[in-house]
Amino acid sequence: MFRRPEYAYIYRGVSVMVALTILADIVRSFVRFYSPFSALDLITFYINAFTLGILFALLITYGFLEGSRSIELSAFLLLAYFVLDYSRSLITLRADTYGAALYGFMILILPIISRTLALFYYRNILTRFLTVVFFFMGAASALLAYNGLILIHHPMRHAEEQLLILYLVVAFISSVLVFHYSRSQVLQYESHHAS
Repeated sequence: MFRRPEYAYIYRGVSVMVALTILADIVRSFVRFYSPFSALDLITFYINAFTLGILFALLITYGFLEGSRSIELSAFLLLAYFVLDYSRSLITLRADTYGAALYGFMILILPIISRTLALFYYRNILTRFLTVVFFFMGAASALLAYNGLILIHHPMRHAEEQLLILYLVVAFISSVLVFHYSRSQVLQYESHHAS
């Protein structure tokens, strides 16, 4: 699975940070909905930025060490999402409906593809199946959101929100399972060297 056994430590960190970024997304969404423009909103903003920064560092490190193009691409897609999301105040697309919808779609789809590439890399049938499932859920939610940003009335709002919640739940479960399986490989590596 890993070119060198110690690289499993880094990949285990990747799976942990994917799970933490998902939790940060969930908390940030709730705070934005119930308490926008508050001190708590600012705190979640910085926590999210911090977790994304650590995840990017782990992805790019592991990608170069292991020579994995998919992990490197995952890192660059995450960086693109970070730049787009945190520069939205500098971009004004309100007059251009389709431009604003495309911008919103990119902000939604980039982290979905990045997480998919990061977790699908691990060679396990169950985690790969869950990763494919959450990718399609997330992509469908992003497409519905794009459609809703164009239309004045969004008839699929409820379906979009349900798919988004399911995507986050399944992605979190997938990242936890990847952490569990990679952790078992680390333990095997440590027990082998201890003996």
